[in-house]
Order: sequence, then structure tokens, then C-alpha cells
Amino acid sequence: TASFLLNQAGGSAVHTSDYDRALALYQQSMDSAAVDADSFNYYDSRLDMACVYDRLGELDKSIQIGIPVLEAFIRSGDSSRIGRTYATLSAFYGRANMPDKAFEMAQKGFSIVKYYGSDIERCAAYNQMAFTYSDDGRWKEAMPLLDTALMLMYRSGVLDQLPGMCLNVGDCHREMGNIPEAKRYLNRSVALADSS
Repeated sequence: TASFLLNQAGGSAVHTSDYDRALALYQQSMDSAAVDADSFNYYDSRLDMACVYDRLGELDKSIQIGIPVLEAFIRSGDSSRIGRTYATLSAFYGRANMPDKAFEMAQKGFSIVKYYGSDIERCAAYNQMAFTYSDDGRWKEAMPLLDTALMLMYRSGVLDQLPGMCLNVGDCHREMGNIPEAKRYLNRSVALADSS
């Protein structure tokens, strides 16, 4: 559909940091979805728009957009979208220095996505849940979640965020005092970043 193609174009604009273009494309995608009465594409585009505002550092706006998206997906009963939106809101709250809300959202999303999401969505949920522990200095609890996230990322075949995932795992090993493992993952992260 036109909405889907516009949403993909918005994702490409985000990838090149052209956020003004991304916002315009997501708005067009939402308008197209509204005309077609396609609420999933409409709210998917709204959540993507919230993520652009997150990148721009406008976290209040991201949260303000994200909450009605979550409510709409809860009404729809689509478990994968509900879980993904909880995980996304958790990231927004975490960056807005609201750790209690971040943890609450991460737990709710994790309880859903770990069962119902695609491999890459499950990867994101495990990674986000790990951050709620690592942000609190609970590295030993974060480590198995990061290991699972990394395994799911490889299994998904979506590897564009692999350097960042290796960085997360390396940082966790470093904080736990596992210096040889930390070096291995951090060097892997640098090599992957350099090659991409």
C-alpha cells in the first residue's frame, strides 16, 4: 500500500538522519492510512514519528505521541505491536530520566514480546529489559538478557545494529570485571562499525 511504502521511505530518511523528511513522510503515511481506514499502518507510522522526536531529543513529545499508540494497539489486541510499543516507550522514559516508568514499560513489553514477537522484535525487548537492569547497576541480571538479545539478532538476520549490540555486551562484561570477554566484544564492535 501507499502508506507502507511511505513508511519505508521514512525509515530510510531516519537512517540518513534526514529527520525533517522522515517526519513529513510519516505524516503522509498516516494520512494515506487514514484514508484507507488502515489503523495498523496509521499507528505504526505514529510510533515511528515518536521515534524521530526521540532522536531529536524531544522526549516529552515522543511520550505524548507514544501513549495513544499503545492504547490503540491494546484495543486492537495485536500482541506483537503492544509489546513493541511498551518496549519503545520504555526507551523514551529511560532517556527522559524516568527509571520507574521505564522499568514498568519494559517489563510489560518484555512479558508479551518474548513470546509473540518476531526474532528482531524479541531481540529489542530483551535488549531494552537488559538496559533497565544495567541502568540500575544490576549487570549480572542484564548479562543473560543481552546474550539472548544477541542470539536473537543473529537468528533474525537483521544485523544493521550488530555493532551496537556487541558494544552493549562488551560494556556489560567490562562492568562485571570480565576484561578478556569485554575486549573481545568491544573489538568486534569496532571492527563491525568500521566495516559498515
